[in-house]
Amino acid sequence: MKPKINNTYFKIVMSILNNIDPYKKSKGRPNKYKYEFYLKHICNMLITGISWVKLGEILNINLDLVRKKYNKWVSLGIFEKAYKIMLNQYKRKHKSNNFFIDSTNIHNFSGKLDFGYNNKIKNKKSIKISVIIDQNGAPHYINIYKGSIHDAKIMETQINDNFKNNKKPINLIGDKGYIKGDDYRNKIYNENKIKLITPKKRNMKNNKQDINSIDELLLKDRYKVEHFFGKLKKSFKRLIIINDKTLKNYYGFTHIAASFMLLSLSL
Repeated sequence: MKPKINNTYFKIVMSILNNIDPYKKSKGRPNKYKYEFYLKHICNMLITGISWVKLGEILNINLDLVRKKYNKWVSLGIFEKAYKIMLNQYKRKHKSNNFFIDSTNIHNFSGKLDFGYNNKIKNKKSIKISVIIDQNGAPHYINIYKGSIHDAKIMETQINDNFKNNKKPINLIGDKGYIKGDDYRNKIYNENKIKLITPKKRNMKNNKQDINSIDELLLKDRYKVEHFFGKLKKSFKRLIIINDKTLKNYYGFTHIAASFMLLSLSL
């Protein structure tokens, strides 16, 4: 998938900026370039993975010019707001009760974002991107955690944060990393209307989980979330080359990438 920097995303971001950070200001230093200039190169940076320094050299501009604008917009929540607007537009057109959860480790080779060690590779720092997508591959929730946190623990946090007041029965499908006991399964079904569907663990004692034919079909569809991560890593190199010093700034690029993934589904 080749990401499209199209007018839809630009229009949404520009409408948010007009309300929160207008281009023309009555006070303060005027903007040197139009907002479209900054946004275009921020998006290109996400796709190509180049650094702020390299971008400044290519454009022959002050090395901090685009970076400072990006940092400001991240602090104002511009990219997160744009993602949520696009997600709401998508949800109005596409209804789903089947969701897939998974995570992927991003190795922190640069060491700039100190956010924990990888629980699979000894002495290697990493972060973990966790997503919940629907059957079309649309990211409904995307979060970042320490690489050392177990997937099942992350799932508990996501359910508490995102499905606290859920009233519509949904299926949440995950791999073996999300296996939980019957007590927890009953709890989230009774409190959150969530049916957790995972492969049956062979060595789990007194496991009453039944996997019917429909559940088996849903488990086979887990490849969709794997494909999502494949597209994410292939299309947005900035996410796998961590050059950010703060988690907040890394989140900004993650929200832009999630918006592009929604765009690829033709909102």
